[in-house]
Amino acid sequence: MKIRVALLGGGSFALRACEWLGVQDFVAQVVVITAPRHAEEIIENSSAHTAQFAAEISRIAGSIDKVSLLVVDAIDDSRSLQALSDVDIAFSFGAAWIFKEKHINLCPNLLNMHCTTLPQWRGGGGLSWQILAGENRSAVTFHKVDAGVDTGDIVFTNSFYFPDGVATQKQRSGYLEKLAWTTFKELVSDFASNASLPVARSQD
Repeated sequence: MKIRVALLGGGSFALRACEWLGVQDFVAQVVVITAPRHAEEIIENSSAHTAQFAAEISRIAGSIDKVSLLVVDAIDDSRSLQALSDVDIAFSFGAAWIFKEKHINLCPNLLNMHCTTLPQWRGGGGLSWQILAGENRSAVTFHKVDAGVDTGDIVFTNSFYFPDGVATQKQRSGYLEKLAWTTFKELVSDFASNASLPVARSQD
């Protein structure tokens, strides 16, 4: 099955995901939907150089026909609504918008990546709160987007304990990103193979 994927948000992880998806045979389309503040964000690319997020996505789109970029102020922009309705699966990586029921109905496989355990550490700043609380257990979690904040049913989670020596914010962020990347690729590949997501489970 060739799948169509939307990436919503910005940052180095979304850029890396776009680059990887763009060269996968099982991917038919990749559309990156981002807000102006993410578009202008300076990030590090795969060559360890810094550039604007939108410029990097445009560079990829210039060489890979199936990749495209939408910069929109609001998720209700007609172009982003059409894109959501056209894809098979969508991922939010720190997207700037609040998704409502109508957006979720357009793309039932709209997922958010949350790099802490749920429901314990919902919302922003979870990693910082975990460090302050002395919590050593964490997770990379992909959950369905619903009308709440990080309250949707869990589709895939990879729980772990940080190893000894991984204690600072920087160290933990780096460790999480590596695990998140492996988890993301596994989830997307399985979705393409099975034409469906794993059975979601409630957080309660």
